[in-house]
Amino acid sequence: IMFVVYPSVNGKSYTVQCTKKGGGQGSTDNLRMPFPQAWAGLTEGELRKVSEVSDAVFCHRDRFIAAALSLQGAVTLAKKALQNSKS
Repeated sequence: IMFVVYPSVNGKSYTVQCTKKGGGQGSTDNLRMPFPQAWAGLTEGELRKVSEVSDAVFCHRDRFIAAALSLQGAVTLAKKALQNSKS
């Protein structure tokens, strides 16, 4: 499991969270697969353009969490992150 997708606490979006290699808390260096560096710290329009996900809203600067308005958008963010790691 590389990512977990779940409804955000605000009820208005879906969160995509990277899993850790060893589980538990700790450094973002422990992520199985962080989101692409190009997405780091981007929001809405900027993230939508770079990720090509039309409803993307956020990617944390440390690349461990991202969000989209729809479940499909969140799943697409995860898929694109996987594709990016293979290229």
